[in-house]
Amino acid sequence: MLTVENYIDSIKANLEKHSDLLVDNLKNIITYNYFSEINLLDFTAFIEPTNFEI
Repeated sequence: MLTVENYIDSIKANLEKHSDLLVDNLKNIITYNYFSEINLLDFTAFIEPTNFEI
């Protein structure tokens, strides 16, 4: 039976499984050369609810 708690647990497990890849990608992104006037890089993480892709 699909419950909210089971759904949240599955999201947490999937994020945990991909967190190393995400951290590595973010570390790589901050090494890029950006326009000198940029003060903030803002990221949004989201999950496609039908297949849990980040």
